[in-house]
Amino acid sequence: MIAGRGIDANNAGQPLNHLWRSGLVTLGVAPFVLCLAGVGLLPDSGAARTAAAHRARWGAVLLAFSGAVHWGLAIAGVTLFASDAAGCADIA
Repeated sequence: MIAGRGIDANNAGQPLNHLWRSGLVTLGVAPFVLCLAGVGLLPDSGAARTAAAHRARWGAVLLAFSGAVHWGLAIAGVTLFASDAAGCADIA
């Protein structure tokens, strides 16, 4: 159980409703789209390079966040998919 919120191994992947998930995904992808548009549409090559650098930095932030979530769930012993549990049993 996570902090009394009713999230356990059975429902760990479903704490947010569909609208919230869609909104969060949109907010996460928006910087990629905007920076890609900046790389293609900005006339100054320096500004385009800056947009590309910001895109790479945002990708690093998202990768770090998803890695932290993955390892947090792994350490807690939560498996979100049945195939994950079967794979771990084969390794052990």
